Amino acid sequence: MSRDERRISWTSLKIDPWRKKQIMAFCRQYDEWQKDLLANKNKKHQMDAESAAKAMARDAAILKKIDIVESAIKTVCPEIFDAMLDSIARGVSYKVQNVPMCSMDFYKKRIVVYSVIHENLD
Repeated sequence: MSRDERRISWTSLKIDPWRKKQIMAFCRQYDEWQKDLLANKNKKHQMDAESAAKAMARDAAILKKIDIVESAIKTVCPEIFDAMLDSIARGVSYKVQNVPMCSMDFYKKRIVVYSVIHENLD
């Protein structure tokens, strides 16, 4: 990690505390979105055409949210995709994961992932 990357912080990225909470809450919905997609998939065969169309629109919106999270991780740190997804979507600590980098580098990369998500949410 370069010297400039080590200086990354929420403040240096101009993300205020309120927006930080919004981004983190957005990411924590990841598993809920996955469950909703599965539930919708199981119900679609029982729906009429109008309801199925609405369900497809909901699924498209959910898939877009999932893609925002996953593509941000793939852009910043594809080598630790699973660990980063566990961290931002489920709150799993670095300490209980087998990540091939120091905790400071991991958490700095996590901030960068959040900043990419922030940019894609606007």
